[in-house]
Amino acid sequence: MILKKPYAFLIKNFKRIHFILFILNAFLSYYVYKTYKFFLDYQKIGKTFFKDDLVIEYIKPSMFILIGLCILVLITIVVLLNQKQKPIKLYIIMISYYVILIVFLLLNAKYLNVLQFDGLEPKLVRMFKDLNFLSLFIQVIFSLILLIRAVGFDIKKFDFGTDIVALEIDVSDDEEVELTTGIDIDDVSGKSRKRLRELKYFYAENKSVLIGGIILVILAFSILFYTKIISNETYKEGMIIPFYRSELKINKSYITKLDYKGQTISPKGYSYIIIEFDVKGIYTEPKEMSTDNFRLNANNNNYHITTRKYKNFTDMGVGYIDQKIPTGETKTYIIVFEVKEEDIKEDIILKYADSKTIKGSKVIINYKDIKINPNDIDKVNDFGPFSLNSQSYFGYSFLKESHLTINNIELSNRFEYEVNNNKIPFSSALNNTIIKLEYLFDLDEEVTYISNFKDLINEHGFISYNDGENISKLSFVDITPEKYVGNAVFLEVSNKIKESDNIFLIITIRNCRYTYKLK
Repeated sequence: MILKKPYAFLIKNFKRIHFILFILNAFLSYYVYKTYKFFLDYQKIGKTFFKDDLVIEYIKPSMFILIGLCILVLITIVVLLNQKQKPIKLYIIMISYYVILIVFLLLNAKYLNVLQFDGLEPKLVRMFKDLNFLSLFIQVIFSLILLIRAVGFDIKKFDFGTDIVALEIDVSDDEEVELTTGIDIDDVSGKSRKRLRELKYFYAENKSVLIGGIILVILAFSILFYTKIISNETYKEGMIIPFYRSELKINKSYITKLDYKGQTISPKGYSYIIIEFDVKGIYTEPKEMSTDNFRLNANNNNYHITTRKYKNFTDMGVGYIDQKIPTGETKTYIIVFEVKEEDIKEDIILKYADSKTIKGSKVIINYKDIKINPNDIDKVNDFGPFSLNSQSYFGYSFLKESHLTINNIELSNRFEYEVNNNKIPFSSALNNTIIKLEYLFDLDEEVTYISNFKDLINEHGFISYNDGENISKLSFVDITPEKYVGNAVFLEVSNKIKESDNIFLIITIRNCRYTYKLK
C-alpha cells in the first residue's frame, strides 16, 4: 500500500488549497445570491417570476456538491492542523456553517416549491429574504478570508518554518511510503498483530480521507432527501405527506356499491371508492385543502370527488368539502369517487395538486401521488341470531366498539309511560300493533353519525316475521313519546305480526347484518 505524508503536502500547497476553497465558495456565493435576489424581487413586486421549476432554478444539486467538496477539504485541513496544534477555529466555524447551510437549502427548496403554487405570506417572504441575505453575507466574509490566505497569507502565524526544522520535514516527507500487508500464515498471532499495526498506520496517515468519505456519505443522503422533496414520488397509504398548508395521511380506502343501510346505490357499471384520511393544519392560520385539487387516477382515467354522495357514506366518516383545518389540529375526513368498474385495477393513484409550472402560455400542474389499495366491502357478513339478553358486538362494522343487548319485547295496542309520577297512556292512531323493545346500547364515542339506539334502528333496522311458510319484511314507525325517558322504544307495525311465532329485528350496517330473535 502506497501512502503520502499529508502534512508536508499541506505546508507546500497551503495557498493553492485555499485558492481552490475560494473558487468553490465563490460559486456557492453566486447561487445563494440568486436565491436572495429572487426573494427580494418577490417581496417588492408581490408576484412570482415563473421559471420551468423554481426549485431547480434556484436550489441546484451542484450547490450540494460544492458544499460537500468544501466540507471535505476543510475537515482534511482541520485534522492535519490539529495534529500539530495549529489554529483551527476558523475552519471549524466554516464546517459548522456549511452543515447548517445544507439544512437551510432544503428548507428553501420546500418553500420555493410551495411558492410556485400557493404563494407565501409576506412575513415568510421577508424571513426567507433576510435568511438568504445573512447566508450571502457569511459567504462573502468567508470568500474574502480565503482569498487573503490564498494570495497573501501570513505564514508566520502558523509557523510552518519552525515545523520544517523541528519536525525535520524535508523533501523525503513528500515521498511515497510503502506499507507491507503480507500474511504470515505460519503465525496467526503475529499476523493479527501485524494487521492491527498496519491498520493503525493506515488510519494515522489517512484519517482525513476516511472522515471525508463519511462526509460524502452524509452528503449523498442529503442530496437524496433533496431529490425526494422536489420529485413527484409515489407515496403509500399510512405515510405522512407534507404539503404547504397541511400534512396528509391516507388511513384506509374502500370499494363499495352500498350505502350505509346496505342498499345498492351505484349506477350500473360503477362502484364507489371511498378514501379516509387524516389532515393536520400546519399553516399560521386555518386553511383548507381544495377539493378541486384532488384527482383519482384509475386505469389512466381521472375522476373527481363526488360530494353529492357523501350522505350515503355517513357511517364511514365526515365528507370533506373544503373545510378549514385548524392550525396544529388533526381532523379525519372521507372523499368519494364514482369510478367505472372496468377502471378499478391494481394501480389506483390519489393525486393532489402540490405546485404548478408555467412554460410559455402553458400551465403544468404538479401532483403528489399516493398509491391506494382499496378493500372491497360489499360481501355481506351475517352475525347472530342473538337471543334476548345476549350481547352483540359491532366491532366488525363501522360502529366500531359498540354493543347492543335486547332485553325484552312486548306487543300491545296500548302502552303507558310515567312523567313526574303521572302515568300517561298512548296508543296507535291507526289501531296497529305497538312493539315495545327494552334494550342496553353502548355506542362507541368515536361514532358520530348516530347518537342513540333510536337513530340506529331508524337508519339501519327493520322487522321481519314468519308469515306462514315465508319470512316477510315489515316496516315500522317509531312512535316513542318525546317525553318518555328510559331504555325502550315503541314501534308501530301492522297487526299481521300478532299471527307470527317468530319475530326478528334485522340491523344492517353496510355489509354487516345483525339478526336479533325477539320471539
